[in-house]
Amino acid sequence: MGRLIEMLRQNSESGRYPLHMPGHKRAMEWNINPYAYDITEIYGFDDLHKPEGVLAELNGRIAARYGADEAFLTVNGSTSGVMTAISAAVRAGGTILLDRGSHRSAYSAVFLRRLCAEYIYPRVDIKTGINMGYTADDVDGMLRENPRVEAVFVTSPTYEGVILDIAGIAGAVHVRGIPLIVDAAHGAHLGHGAGFLDNPLKQGADIVIMSLHKTLPAFTQTAVICVKGGRIKSEEIRRYFNMYVSTSPSYLLMASAERCMDFLDSEGAAAFEKYRALLENFRGRCEKLRHLYLWKYDGAYDNGKITVCTDRSGISGPELAKLMRTRYRLEPELVSERYVLLMTSCMDGEECYERLWNALSEIDSECLGAVSEDCVIAADWERAEKICDAWETEGVCCGEAAIDRAVGEVAADYIYAYPPGIPWIVPGERITEDIVRRIRKYMGCNMEIRGLTDSGGIKICEALHKTAGGSDI
Repeated sequence: MGRLIEMLRQNSESGRYPLHMPGHKRAMEWNINPYAYDITEIYGFDDLHKPEGVLAELNGRIAARYGADEAFLTVNGSTSGVMTAISAAVRAGGTILLDRGSHRSAYSAVFLRRLCAEYIYPRVDIKTGINMGYTADDVDGMLRENPRVEAVFVTSPTYEGVILDIAGIAGAVHVRGIPLIVDAAHGAHLGHGAGFLDNPLKQGADIVIMSLHKTLPAFTQTAVICVKGGRIKSEEIRRYFNMYVSTSPSYLLMASAERCMDFLDSEGAAAFEKYRALLENFRGRCEKLRHLYLWKYDGAYDNGKITVCTDRSGISGPELAKLMRTRYRLEPELVSERYVLLMTSCMDGEECYERLWNALSEIDSECLGAVSEDCVIAADWERAEKICDAWETEGVCCGEAAIDRAVGEVAADYIYAYPPGIPWIVPGERITEDIVRRIRKYMGCNMEIRGLTDSGGIKICEALHKTAGGSDI
């Protein structure tokens, strides 16, 4: 047996509980031989890139469930959906207003279409470093300053569960006759049951991209693009969909999306009612914790995201995650410097919350309770060049030993932690002292940082460095 298959088997049989995506939580039964069901686009089974039969019916079911005029199922995750939506909404070389907390895929679309990205910056929780969104007035102000913007791209809900005022933002966007795109990769479950807010499409968004697999019982890579309102032509979406989505889509993945729709139709209401009650009970119990605590947001929020903060406990996020893994066999979704993010879904039962409560309460009782200083936040971004221009400029490396000398230079590559894949710095932005400080801090915590060079340094734009009269590095 191959090593990967053996590792997957061992993980499945280990008793480790998945507090991470995919949303099926390995609890969905499907007694089939996957090889027997794995086909290509043979006669009678339709074509994802020109659906007219069974796949057109599936797209129709998805559209009806989310209140869309049209839906496009994709097997390349929300990444392909984000890239499709941005490409269809903004002409090549045009300008987009982009949430600076966007996923890497949005920046990829900006690069490929050679767009100018104007950024709207989220507020930040200074204790944890969590992005807390912005208001409709913030969006309106940015649009007043940038009248050439052709589309607005926001993320809601965020990785940590913050939900924006999509209705208000849509109003600010639509008064200018341009479309609103919402990356709701973490929001496919919204609107399906009591206690969960409506999907962004029902609040005025023009295009909403959702990963079925993140928060619903579907296989990894299944996602949907939902469209409403006619501000972006369907043929333009199809044009770029055909460019970014595999021409050999997996029928197993598409069938799992159909099975997800079947589940929602037959069991969804009851499952989400139970889910709501379990979450409320668990959050109530966590009020008893003395040092660890669950992050709360003063606005709209997805309760399914459980963010355990450590800044009052005397331990770090990585230390908490290690304890959860090694002592309690609980596997988190994301580990940050001062918190651990746990993803739940309607497939989690009472055992999940009982195990999690036992783990957190025991760890909490052992904490010393030291309070951390405010978190250092890289919030003073400055865009100096377009992403495409900086990326294509010849780069030079500031090695790890000279990383401080990158401050003030223009970045030639992305730097980010994954997950969540939100860049701390993108090509074309000036590197700040806060960025370098954060990189050093994460390296000290042995956390993985992507985008650094092989020597652990930062790649900067050599041509721009020379133009600015910089010294050799």
